[in-house]
Amino acid sequence: MARLRSSVFLVLLVLWTVLLAATIPYFAWLDRPHATRRFSRFWAGGVLAILRIVGLSYRSIGEENRPPEPALYVGNHQSAFETIAAAVLIPDVAI
Repeated sequence: MARLRSSVFLVLLVLWTVLLAATIPYFAWLDRPHATRRFSRFWAGGVLAILRIVGLSYRSIGEENRPPEPALYVGNHQSAFETIAAAVLIPDVAI
C-alpha cells in the first residue's frame, strides 16, 4: 500500500509541477516578484496537499510569536520539506 501511495504522490507531483512550470518563470521574467512569490507559494501549497496522500502533514506551533517585521528563520535542513513548507508558512520568504 505504501508503494502505491508513493507512486500516486509522484505522478501527482510531476503533473502539478508541469502544470505550473511555465507560470513561475514567466512572472520572474516580467520582473514581478510579488506574482512570482504568489505562484511559488501556490505550487508549494499544492505539494503540501499532495503530501497528505503519503501520510505527511504538518502543524505550525508558535505563530503568535512571529514578529511583524522581517526576521531571520534558521532551518535545520533535515529534508527538502522545510524549504517547501517555508514558502507556504512564512510570508515573503527569501531562501
